Amino acid sequence: MAAQALKSWLLGFQAFLALLLVAGTVAYGSKEPGGPPFAYMGGTEDVAQGCRGILAVTATELVFKCPEHPLAIPYAAISLMEYRPEISPKILRMDLKWKVELPVEHGRKSRKNKYFSVVFEQAGTHLVVFDVEPQNMVSYLAEIELKTGKRVEVWGYGD
Repeated sequence: MAAQALKSWLLGFQAFLALLLVAGTVAYGSKEPGGPPFAYMGGTEDVAQGCRGILAVTATELVFKCPEHPLAIPYAAISLMEYRPEISPKILRMDLKWKVELPVEHGRKSRKNKYFSVVFEQAGTHLVVFDVEPQNMVSYLAEIELKTGKRVEVWGYGD
């Protein structure tokens, strides 16, 4: 009899876990309907434009986990980080060998930040530009600054 009760309890527990898994999946999907929060939009790396992934902030590097081409950027190599509505003139004036050009709409004036740009030195100057919504980026800003020891220049909205 005890074995039957244990078997029944285990089946109920498995059903409960399955329900939690489905609820978590639905909740996660509702926060990020487009998939992972970061999308590679352009730069000097050979990553497909629009490739979506996550940005892991590890102890020593930023790691963009995109299925087609993961990318690791050591903190010591980073020279500039910006989060702005468009790519800054400072970056656009750099003599970079772009492998993936930004889409035309990147130059349109917007009131919200959208592009997270990272310039880094690794056998030459490199640039990665990610498209990330402010509600996703806000949780990364402090952690990136803390771990890299460098400031992310964030565009303000003042007049």
